[in-house]
Amino acid sequence: MTVDTATLDVRTIQPRERHPLIFQRLDALLPGQSIQLVNDHDPVPLYYQIQATRPQQFAWSYVEQGPEVWRATITRTATTPQVRPDQTVGSISERFPAALPVLQQFGLDLCCGASLTLEQAAQQHQLDLSQLLAALNQQLTRSL
Repeated sequence: MTVDTATLDVRTIQPRERHPLIFQRLDALLPGQSIQLVNDHDPVPLYYQIQATRPQQFAWSYVEQGPEVWRATITRTATTPQVRPDQTVGSISERFPAALPVLQQFGLDLCCGASLTLEQAAQQHQLDLSQLLAALNQQLTRSL
């Protein structure tokens, strides 16, 4: 597979605007595509934020580690995340923000139902669990 790599130099971007821009660019990547991030400091906090909000979706490798410039290649992996019936509605919404519209479409809220597993929520709302899972996982695949 050919890896496409774009460079994103954030050194001239306002600090408060960096992470939103980076995540916008990361979320637009297809599996196998990469961004080479260029920064004026070690972007390790970004690494941890990616791991927390998009687990197993990106690989990270340093190309250059200071002291003036840091370069990290961030590659979208081929792994597609999947929602499972034993995950809570709240954890699904936190881990997969793209799933929120589907949860809302099926009438699952994050207020009172966040602690229910997807299976429990489907039973409580008399929903077809397989149809709900298919819709959620299809949405996640589209959001990659």
